[in-house]
Amino acid sequence: MIPHEGKKVCQSDFTAPNLPPFNLCRHERRNFSRIHPDNAQYRRDLSVSYEKLGDVKLQLGQTEAALGHYDAALNVAEELVRLDPDNAEYRRDLWVSHWNFAKVYEKLNRKADAAEQFGKVIEQLNAMKEKGILAPVDEKWIAEAEKRMAALEPGQ
Repeated sequence: MIPHEGKKVCQSDFTAPNLPPFNLCRHERRNFSRIHPDNAQYRRDLSVSYEKLGDVKLQLGQTEAALGHYDAALNVAEELVRLDPDNAEYRRDLWVSHWNFAKVYEKLNRKADAAEQFGKVIEQLNAMKEKGILAPVDEKWIAEAEKRMAALEPGQ
């Protein structure tokens, strides 16, 4: 939900039957981020919207569309991390974006691409750990990404 002048403008759960309202929600978030370019939270909300829409498209079997939405989310997440590299929330969004690419590439049997994305996940998680901004609940994802990356190596 995005507040605007005290009114709810956008609210949706992220299931396939609600795809048209979610598209409207994403449209509103994109507009807010254009109107308020200095508001990082609006940009982050837009990134999350792209991620969720990518998840829905993936569930519907629309892999290329999912990749397009994940790419849009990744671009916003990268921009936010450039603006505030010590922000744990932005860093988490970035590694989750890479994770989403990795899972799609695994599904498509694009092993080299999946391994590259898992490598980026590991890089982001380790950077967060070194900075002391990795949430303890997220530490398990380092080992999981390493395991999945190893399974993609030739001969596995």
